[in-house]
Amino acid sequence: MTVLSSAPAQPAAAAGYTARHLTVLEGLEAVRKRPGMYIGSTDSRGLLHCLWEIVDNAVDEALAGACTEIEVVLHADNSAEVRDNGRGIPVDLEPKTGLTGVELVMTRLHAGGKFGGGSYTASGGLHGVGASVVNALSGRLDVQVDKDGGQWTASFRRGVIGEFSGPRPDAPFVPGQGLRRVRRVAKTLTGTRIRFWPDGQVFVRDARWSFDALAQRARQTAYLVPGLTIRVRDERAAARLAAVPGRPAPGRGPGRRCPPVSGRLRPGWPGPLGPDCGWSANGASAQPLLAGAASTAAQVWVEVTSAAGSLTARTEYPGPA
Repeated sequence: MTVLSSAPAQPAAAAGYTARHLTVLEGLEAVRKRPGMYIGSTDSRGLLHCLWEIVDNAVDEALAGACTEIEVVLHADNSAEVRDNGRGIPVDLEPKTGLTGVELVMTRLHAGGKFGGGSYTASGGLHGVGASVVNALSGRLDVQVDKDGGQWTASFRRGVIGEFSGPRPDAPFVPGQGLRRVRRVAKTLTGTRIRFWPDGQVFVRDARWSFDALAQRARQTAYLVPGLTIRVRDERAAARLAAVPGRPAPGRGPGRRCPPVSGRLRPGWPGPLGPDCGWSANGASAQPLLAGAASTAAQVWVEVTSAAGSLTARTEYPGPA
């Protein structure tokens, strides 16, 4: 069967398509132009994808035997922070580009230590698009590295390095200020802290972090990496509770303190306390504020702590053989 179009041909339009109509996007510009190609979507799933790009880098440090603790914080201002006690992102100059290791990792696509440089004999592999994509899709990203006896910091706005005049993502920004050493630390102190604010120009308005999805992934990762402890803290719940007029402070009920809970608990047990302790039995009033997962040769455990730190519920699971 042959199908013929009834619309007249437009040879002039076809003839007008030349090489000058082609566009070349340099560096991180392509990421901002088509974010879905890199993180899948610009909703809550895309947010979590960005966060796990940063967490997975810390996990690779653990697989290399250089990291034992990772902390993930969901701040009340919709930013997310990842801290680890690994070796720290390199701060010396990379000879080919003349950039510091921090600038190279955060601003160049396909740059890192997992392409055969010998720094990772074991890792989770090239499991994602990298920290540079997260940086490009962030209205603000701050990096702090403890390494070589110094503490180094750098800030970025939508992938461009510079300096903010205040702590907020909308503070005045001056591009060009590079990595700087701010103080001395013990030479034995190493690690990386990355905090980023997703860009409102990229992500949809109702994009939110999912504490449940984050905690579940933390449990899975800690189970698979012996000796690694992952803590997840949600500060948004405390902010929501504090914003309700007349509501008791988290961890305190009317005339009483929340009692401690300990012992071996059933997996999935929601906890016995009501909303006066900042944690409802069905999880409707407030999410737990801290969840941690750790793995040893014998067991995997999950720990949840209330806002005041007076409630600790520990659930133990059989670990890998």
